[in-house]
Amino acid sequence: MIKTLFLLSWLVLHPVHVTVTSIEYIPELKAYKVFLKMYHDDFLLDLEKNNMDSLINIYSKNGTLHNAIVSKYLDRNLLLFEDQYKLKREVDDVMITDGEIVVNLKYKSEKKPGSLTVRNLIMTGLYSDQANMMIVKVNTIEEGIRLTPEKTEQTFIIN
Repeated sequence: MIKTLFLLSWLVLHPVHVTVTSIEYIPELKAYKVFLKMYHDDFLLDLEKNNMDSLINIYSKNGTLHNAIVSKYLDRNLLLFEDQYKLKREVDDVMITDGEIVVNLKYKSEKKPGSLTVRNLIMTGLYSDQANMMIVKVNTIEEGIRLTPEKTEQTFIIN
């Protein structure tokens, strides 16, 4: 009984290091719509670890998580490439709810790609057990992947 209680309390207290991302290509928009969810406190720790003090200072002064702060963070940490060309990104909105940051993004696509590469470095330098769970849906491809500090990118061949 004591072992069971110890195990349950450890599981409750042990933090989960995970982000959730979905990427879906919308042909009418010629863009990838991206939804990202991550823990707020982990985000702040990762900003600090990556020497992004200027962003932390802006955030600390006004207490508002502006799209520009998240955008600069994602410049380094969530990249999409079509046929090895980096796609440009727009942050549609950022919300903080229940200790989580929810971000909606759009990556513009100007041509019909042969491949899509997703690179997710979110918190991979912060936690050795970080899991960046992703669902990618492009044309007939719909695949769930798990990116980690050891495996930070995945390439999909698009039909």
